[in-house]
Amino acid sequence: MDCDPGIDDAVALCLAAARPDAFDIVGITTVAGNQTIEKVTENALRLVDFYKLDIPVAKGA
Repeated sequence: MDCDPGIDDAVALCLAAARPDAFDIVGITTVAGNQTIEKVTENALRLVDFYKLDIPVAKGA
């Protein structure tokens, strides 16, 4: 999943994580968009931790 988790992409990630029967999230890449790359990567890492997902998060551009 390629995202910039501010509000909208964070909600999308939450919805996908809540339905592992419908979505197979194999990793997350972050890009600057709604916020800086540092902030969106931090948000992605927090969401992965919260949902206890065993997937990599890679900081993009």
